[in-house]
Amino acid sequence: MSLSPYESMQKIFKFFRLQYHPRVEKFLSSHTVANAGGVSSTFRDSKTTPFHWRTDFVGNFSLVTDIQGSCDAAMKLWGYESVNDEDQLLTFNPLKKPPWPEMLVLNSSKAHDEIYAK
Repeated sequence: MSLSPYESMQKIFKFFRLQYHPRVEKFLSSHTVANAGGVSSTFRDSKTTPFHWRTDFVGNFSLVTDIQGSCDAAMKLWGYESVNDEDQLLTFNPLKKPPWPEMLVLNSSKAHDEIYAK
């Protein structure tokens, strides 16, 4: 999603049957190309942000395993692989190539109908 924000947003809007307004593209153009404003900012370089943690945790691999353990379900749902050891940390790409099984379930029309039938 973060590596192709325009395409991802178009798919999300289509999934929810919403019109993809030109303002969405303008927002993405200004908010996904550079880091600005600190930790609570919505301005992020979407192509590097998902990977910065790899250098932040060098030398503290036990924290990586704790986080992966706590976030296991979310990581599977959103298509992230786990890193296996500290040597792998700096070159590791945590993003699975879609579709992964959990994504297929969420994107099925049956799942869509079950979510929105309520």
